[in-house]
Amino acid sequence: MSEHVDGGITFDATIRHETIMDVLMTSYARLAVDELGFGCEVRSYSDTPNSVGAYADASAEWELHNPDDLDALAEFFQTKMPEALRTLAATWRQRIADGTIPAPEA
Repeated sequence: MSEHVDGGITFDATIRHETIMDVLMTSYARLAVDELGFGCEVRSYSDTPNSVGAYADASAEWELHNPDDLDALAEFFQTKMPEALRTLAATWRQRIADGTIPAPEA
């Protein structure tokens, strides 16, 4: 299941498996924000019990030419990012509830 949340923001909840140096990595959901070069992924590793976590990185560089550009960037963070991050969090919670993702140990 892949869904574009908003222009430049992609949410993908397709479960994917990849073997990295004999360790199975399971990716449960991904969020990408093109304008920010930002990605966040909920994943686990077979060699580490209860290793489910969200891993994020960003690689964006902005050149802002005036205060209005800075205001536009602030608007993006205030209006688009919260919804995108909450969508990823809600999917993570739902996948724990339905047993797709192992529940964290207390």
